[in-house]
Amino acid sequence: TYTHAVVQAFGFKGWVETWSEKPDRHYSRTELGPFKLAEGTDGTTSWRTDPTTGRVVKLADRDLQEATVSAWFEGERWTDPDQGGGRVTVAGTEHDSTGTYTVLAIEAPGSEGIKPRKLWFDEKTGLLARMEAPHDQSWVVTTFSDWRRAAGRLRPFVSETGISSMPANRMRAEVDSIAVDVSVAGVAFSITDSSGGNALRW
Repeated sequence: TYTHAVVQAFGFKGWVETWSEKPDRHYSRTELGPFKLAEGTDGTTSWRTDPTTGRVVKLADRDLQEATVSAWFEGERWTDPDQGGGRVTVAGTEHDSTGTYTVLAIEAPGSEGIKPRKLWFDEKTGLLARMEAPHDQSWVVTTFSDWRRAAGRLRPFVSETGISSMPANRMRAEVDSIAVDVSVAGVAFSITDSSGGNALRW
């Protein structure tokens, strides 16, 4: 799946492109104001660019684990018949000023030591309204809206992401292009320099 979105954050405006391919490949690149960022995972290795130098950093340990888990969620593996090897449970019901939600707690395979993500589904529409992902001692909270039918299914065209401990810092993304069954030839899911430290160009 390919997605292009316009993003706004920290007083800057830019764009983000993402490619994902099941079961566990993900790549994204972002330009936001003066920053150029990229990251990828091929299911075994993961990498990202240093935002100040633009050089590639190969991930290890907890960073690698979190990147692999994120790619699993990006590919919506929890919707597979076998839950993508993960674990899905009903965590309960939540209420706020906008409605009532059924909350699922979802664990990706290989996520030992990482709290489950919580996905809130609107009981009126059945659509995903909110996702909470653990990050250090806080939660990354993403809300989804403006659902439209595109590429064969309903998809959210607007998302807003913030960290619970820093509510003033939020990123808004508005999708303007989406495609499925696209060629991923040449997409940099993995890095050629296994030691990291090479400069990324696009």
